[in-house]
This record gives sequence, C-alpha cells and structure tokens, in this order.
Amino acid sequence: MKINNRETYLPNLLFFLWNSIIETSTFNTVGILLSLIAMITWAAYTVCLHYLEGGDSYIIMTVKHFSSTLMIIPFLFIYALNEPLVLIIDIWTVVGLLFAGIVASGLAYILYFKAIEILGAPRTSSVLFLIPVVSVAGDMILQ
Repeated sequence: MKINNRETYLPNLLFFLWNSIIETSTFNTVGILLSLIAMITWAAYTVCLHYLEGGDSYIIMTVKHFSSTLMIIPFLFIYALNEPLVLIIDIWTVVGLLFAGIVASGLAYILYFKAIEILGAPRTSSVLFLIPVVSVAGDMILQ
C-alpha cells in the first residue's frame, strides 16, 4: 500500500507536540505556538515552490525577498522604539556586507536554484535541514 505524505502530517504534528509538552517541565505555550506557525509556514513555502517550479527562479526569489523586506519593516520600527539603532559605516563593514550579499548569498542562491531544477522543490527543502549539521561540522573543522 502506498502511503501518501499527507497522511503522515497529523501523526508527525502530534508527535512533535507530545515531545514538546513531555520533555519540558513547564508548558511553553508561546514556544509551541511559534513552532506550529513555523511548521505551517515551511509547508506553505514548500508547496508554493512546487507550484512555481516552471517559473523563472530569479524573479520568484526577487519577489520573495521584496515581500519579506516589506513584512519585516514594521518589526524594525517596533524595535527602534525600544533600542536606538546604530549604523556603523566603515570600510570593513561595507566589505563584509558586500561579501555576504554578493559572494555568499549569491553563490548559495545559484546552487539552490540548480538544486530545485535537478531534485525538485520537496527534496531540495528536505536537504535544507542539513544546514545545521554542516554548520556544526564546519565549526568543528575550523577550530
């Protein structure tokens, strides 16, 4: 019998909630709620990527980043009410931002788009779960 992925969502969700409730001494409602929102958002992102598979990846990513920027601006103003924002402009800050934006992120997105073309959206999003593992391994190698 072929198991549809949709049939496994509810048991996985219940398993996640059970571990969140049992493993902690206090019931953290905010943490569980934020985790649920993150799960739903990740699922929606994967479904959207699946339906946008034939489109131009660069345009899709541009729209995604622009809409994300618009969504985060209100939180920036809320943060600025409590903490003063400090803007540091020197050569190392500019070089670091250019490197992070152009080299690191640019190369990452090019590889990400190629992975979506080769593997498809669901498998590519599953591979993204390896990011923490690679980060820890890289940290252990560099130290």
